[in-house]
Amino acid sequence: MEKFAQETARFCKKNIAEIVDEGKNIECTVAGIVTDFSEKRTKKGDRMAIFKLEDMVGSIETVVFPNAFQKCESCLSADQPVLVSGKFEYESEQSYKIIASEIQLLSGIMERRADTLRISARIDALSADTADSLNRLFESSRGGTGIEIELYHPENFKVNIQSSDFVKVKPSPELIAQIENLCGRGSVRAI
Repeated sequence: MEKFAQETARFCKKNIAEIVDEGKNIECTVAGIVTDFSEKRTKKGDRMAIFKLEDMVGSIETVVFPNAFQKCESCLSADQPVLVSGKFEYESEQSYKIIASEIQLLSGIMERRADTLRISARIDALSADTADSLNRLFESSRGGTGIEIELYHPENFKVNIQSSDFVKVKPSPELIAQIENLCGRGSVRAI
């Protein structure tokens, strides 16, 4: 979970212990590791799941009913860091749980939920065909996330370029790796 501290801070207002301490029925989003996973069947025979979600300071029983389970089943392998959104239900200090409505892998979540990919590149380190190569990458990865490019030369200038609404991408770790191959390691940030 330490590896995902930045993602957890961005998407979770509180950790499990803080939500439990408040003792209120609320909508919540928490991050943690899936443990004690068990698949169940409803009376109708539909598949659902119950597991413990553990973060750095606490754990909580999490129930995933059939509709949500169909959408997130692949995310629910043991020891997998996930982001769980749903309803926290508090009955007493010993009885509380989350009814999950959405579960996503924490891995790659910044890219999937990014509004903008910011590319920062030193202009004298770029080749003459970098712009064409970037354009081809953007064309092959069309989506809903905007692009912002910052070109700079140390001590001389900095130029910021924002893409139009026609140039948007679907961020992925693969796309980011390809952009960084062209513009330098660490040149891309999902914001």
